[in-house]
Amino acid sequence: MKRSHLLGAVLREERKKKGLTLKNLGDAAGVSRQRVSDWESGRHYPQPKTLHKLGKVLEWDGLVMVKLTDLYFEDRKINALRKIEEEKKQAQLIK
Repeated sequence: MKRSHLLGAVLREERKKKGLTLKNLGDAAGVSRQRVSDWESGRHYPQPKTLHKLGKVLEWDGLVMVKLTDLYFEDRKINALRKIEEEKKQAQLIK
């Protein structure tokens, strides 16, 4: 399971526990309803600053926030490595 899907499942569950709609949570985090939907579906992962806002709204403790922020940066690193590998493959095809 992709990390973004894991976060999405947790986010959806926590939002529903609090009785919040996508729009309620989006308004509280300063983003659109569609953006929250994108997170919950795993299409995107929120930026650390937005994760902090979500954590306040959903009353997550500090450890949860640190873990989620770490996942964000780990995903970025993995994506960067994948891009480098893809560029290497493309360069080899051109030669």
